[in-house]
Amino acid sequence: MKYIKHNFLVVSILVALSVCGKNNYSGKILDVNAGEIEYHVMTSSQFTIDSANKWELSKVESKILTLDPSKLGYFCSFSFSNNSNNSNLAIQCPITTLDEMRFFVKKGNEYLEILAEDDPYFIFKINADTGATCEVAFFVKSSNQYVIPLQISNNVDLERNNNVRNLLMGSFLGIMITMFLYNLILFTYTRDTNYIPYLFYIIGITMGQTSLLGVSQYLFPNNDFVFSLFLYLGSAIAGIFGALFVLKFLQIRNENQWMSIGLYIVIFAYFIVAITYVLGQFLISYALIQISAMIAVFVILAISISLSIKGKAVAKIYLIAWSALLISIVAYVLKDIGVLPSNNFTNFSVSFGVILETVFISLALTNNISTLRREKERANEEVLDQIEKNKELVLNQNVVLERKVSERTAALQQALDDLKAAQSQLVQS
Repeated sequence: MKYIKHNFLVVSILVALSVCGKNNYSGKILDVNAGEIEYHVMTSSQFTIDSANKWELSKVESKILTLDPSKLGYFCSFSFSNNSNNSNLAIQCPITTLDEMRFFVKKGNEYLEILAEDDPYFIFKINADTGATCEVAFFVKSSNQYVIPLQISNNVDLERNNNVRNLLMGSFLGIMITMFLYNLILFTYTRDTNYIPYLFYIIGITMGQTSLLGVSQYLFPNNDFVFSLFLYLGSAIAGIFGALFVLKFLQIRNENQWMSIGLYIVIFAYFIVAITYVLGQFLISYALIQISAMIAVFVILAISISLSIKGKAVAKIYLIAWSALLISIVAYVLKDIGVLPSNNFTNFSVSFGVILETVFISLALTNNISTLRREKERANEEVLDQIEKNKELVLNQNVVLERKVSERTAALQQALDDLKAAQSQLVQS
């Protein structure tokens, strides 16, 4: 988000990504090499570009620039050579969660500010003479973003990438809405209470991702409140109801006490995330989101593996779903530290993982419904079979009873006949 009105300290920011070499733009998308960046740590909350020439800049000695979270902002500078045939270039920072980012081009001893394009990402279009070296600078401040990938491209590549990005954004939002409606219909049909926490989980994870991807900027332009609401409360809702879903769906209370304790810890941690956000402690809230997410990953992964080993079918499906999400998170982190390139695939890797997880869990719920239906049919068959057996037993008992009654009647009749014969003999004598 372009200018969040929060007076935060900047947290640890990493500027990545190219492994080595000068910043030579030859016509293909170029990831800015952090080793070519110089930076100045701000000592005042008021940034003015007029003072930039007086600042002593420090050279980054590694691929990643790690900045002190106690500082108020960072002024960074780098240069690149335009070895392409195109002078109309764009520098893009595909991040939506920065509090502020301003961009400048140095002309002589002056820095000229370039206004950002109207886009969820920070995009700055510049004119760089072909065959010349262009010196640029940027001021950045953030309360929650740790990695700042910078890319240089021409306008054609930029538009192509943005079209793909917008397609992925729309696809993600469409798929998540579809999955929500699909599970809502199944809940209405089955009345299975497992769907209640899962539906809230889908709402929460969709809110968080639409904020991180910049979709909320399209839906609610320049609305910082909605952006932060989706990011913080969306994450809290996803964490709380995700843990409640695991607790209920995998029937953890019937398994092991440590599993229940672990999930209750996750629920409590995300509850604190929501509380700190409501109290306006955004920096603390974001840090707690990261800590809570780490706890949730290990707890749910351990539970899924443990129950899968025990042979629980739904736990195996959940393990596959959670593994897909975990792999996507690893890919995103590898992108942030420079192991993987920053592109639409790696930028959207977590979204892909969320979609796969949602689909797998929805299939698990559907399979659970099928299993319950089969169990119900089997139970009904057993009841009908028992009824038939009871009928047969009753019939058999009736036959036995009738036979015993007949035998008893015959015995009584014989006794009566014997008694009459004895009486007759007495009379005659």
